[in-house]
Amino acid sequence: MKCFCTGIAIAFVLVCCFVHETQAATRHHHAHMRGANLATEDTPLSAAGHPWSSLLLSDAYLVVGGESSQGVANTSDLRTWANTTQDSAALHHKVVVAKYDEDISWLQSLPKIFDVAVYQSKDPNASHFVENVGNEASKYLSYIVENYDSLPETVAFMQAGRMDWHDPLPKDEMLQKWDWGAAAAQGGLAFLPTAAPCLIEDSDPESVQGEDEETQQQQDRRKSMVPDNQRCPAIVEHVPKQMETVRSVWGSVFESELGPLPKHWLTKCCAQFQVTRGAIQLHPLEFYQHLLRWTMEHDRALLRSDDAGEIRRNHDEARRDSGHVLEPLWVLIFSSPENRPIS
Repeated sequence: MKCFCTGIAIAFVLVCCFVHETQAATRHHHAHMRGANLATEDTPLSAAGHPWSSLLLSDAYLVVGGESSQGVANTSDLRTWANTTQDSAALHHKVVVAKYDEDISWLQSLPKIFDVAVYQSKDPNASHFVENVGNEASKYLSYIVENYDSLPETVAFMQAGRMDWHDPLPKDEMLQKWDWGAAAAQGGLAFLPTAAPCLIEDSDPESVQGEDEETQQQQDRRKSMVPDNQRCPAIVEHVPKQMETVRSVWGSVFESELGPLPKHWLTKCCAQFQVTRGAIQLHPLEFYQHLLRWTMEHDRALLRSDDAGEIRRNHDEARRDSGHVLEPLWVLIFSSPENRPIS
């Protein structure tokens, strides 16, 4: 799909392009974590080569969260912006990286202020090995389960590629510019910068996705509720393909701890975020143990099904795997209803 835009139409074009481009890019991201063949014509390999590249690298995406980042106006400012939350050289920032076989040599360029744990699914003899199911979700949850009683004040979770399609900056640069007070300032969770619109997820099976006046008014009202600190150059309301699976498993996996599934909520693409110890410990260790077991067992069952080939190649149109299921749900896990602008 070719998308053409002029200055005032950029936000509209982002919305129009979002579904088409994100489907291809998401297939690339999750397939890479499984070690699948990535040589497909519609798969963007980096933000720089992405059809949105001139938009993704615009100012709006590069200003990152928190009060201390106010006034960062462009790429040059961001690349020279000092992290105002570093009170002393002794402060360490915990980063958990989810890896399959990506090149992680970029981690060597990080200063010693970063304490990095790589959870990986490639080498069973190496540290932090996790069976190759569940994509990043099984790795994030493994870290939480293993460290629940000794969590740092905050921890950032991210994928291993130095610059995936959704990253507006290489991760080694972004981490050194990130406002490490952002998660605490935003109620316990802050999404890392992403080169994609903010998402208003719609879980209501009776919801009408149309262009009638009443529907548009409801969507406009929800969009108006998104706070400025989310820094959304565009906002998309949609029903993600995995929502059918989300609805089907919510009662048995999530509801006892999180309550009823909201009809709408705000999140961001691509499962990379900073979260505080307090936000993680909103829930007991047993919840995360249960969620990790479900993540592994759910994907193992899919790999035993008739659709195993599609699941393994990440070509499942319904996005039933646990990594996709959890992607829009992290915000519901790590936030309380009063800290969600839309519910």
